Amino acid sequence: MVKKITVEDVEYIEDLIRHLRASDIDEYAQTGLEETVPEAVYRSVRESEECYCLLDKNERVIAIFGVSEPLLVGGRLVWALGTDLVERNKKSFTKATKRALRQWVREYGLLWNTVAVSNQKTVKWLEWLGVEFGNETTINGNRFLPFCIYKDKGDD
Repeated sequence: MVKKITVEDVEYIEDLIRHLRASDIDEYAQTGLEETVPEAVYRSVRESEECYCLLDKNERVIAIFGVSEPLLVGGRLVWALGTDLVERNKKSFTKATKRALRQWVREYGLLWNTVAVSNQKTVKWLEWLGVEFGNETTINGNRFLPFCIYKDKGDD
């Protein structure tokens, strides 16, 4: 089940934070940002124009993902964070995230973010989604790949 959430949906956000995948924690650590992981998760949800929580049949959080308008640049920043339940719920995860990205790219035209090169499962998922990767860049001494999804001219 996919549920639209806000920063007030503390139970889902806290469930995500408690069960966040090690690869997502590691990727965040590689950015060198000073806020804690919980602070970053709450900020991401709070700053999102749209934010969704994917739940399993027992209403446990599989993932939370969102889209936000960044300052000073175009398009929209997209993000997704998962729990260890992503592995057991790959079909619902890929279906829900692909549906959201398709909708957002139709609405906003350009979606983008970066992914740590070391986060290979996420890189593979992004490849499956058909994102376009840019040239590798370094953030805080760590290797990252910028990526984007463009609206096709025929998608109007």
